Amino acid sequence: MRFFSYLKNKNNGVSLVELIVIIAIMAILSTGLISMIGLLNGRAARECAQDTLSALSRVRVLTLSKSQGAPESGLSSAADVYLKIAGDGKGHIIISQIVNKEIVDEISVSAPNIEIKAVVGGSEVDLTGQEIILGYDRATGAFLKYSDLGYMTELTFDQGKTYTIKMTPTTGKAELE
Repeated sequence: MRFFSYLKNKNNGVSLVELIVIIAIMAILSTGLISMIGLLNGRAARECAQDTLSALSRVRVLTLSKSQGAPESGLSSAADVYLKIAGDGKGHIIISQIVNKEIVDEISVSAPNIEIKAVVGGSEVDLTGQEIILGYDRATGAFLKYSDLGYMTELTFDQGKTYTIKMTPTTGKAELE
């Protein structure tokens, strides 16, 4: 009984220091919660997919206007106009449009924990952390081969939520699903 009467007598409210500490803790927790919501809804994956689709469209226009034609190998990596997607090792994905080995436009997307997968020649390939090169044939507007395995038909960005770019190799059409 004495303990409760001690508490009752010592209840003077909260000091300013205690209030500031509680507000600081709440701010830290809410910041973490907001960043987790961004990860849960896959905002960065959506941005990467949309920026990649937009850059693909611009590279196709550049190819049809400036390219020398399809490389003899038929591979995107040998083209003179292509799109390069690569991580910078610091949590960003860099989407670059290249003409004659020079960057003409570059987009950086903050992309922590994004997995990039593709379907190449009918098989799924994990391209997370690898350089991805996509190019078009000037004569037909079709995609060039991604590698010796064949054409890339899907490019998927996954960060809790999945965004897929479907590609039609013969027509060069790409759309986000």
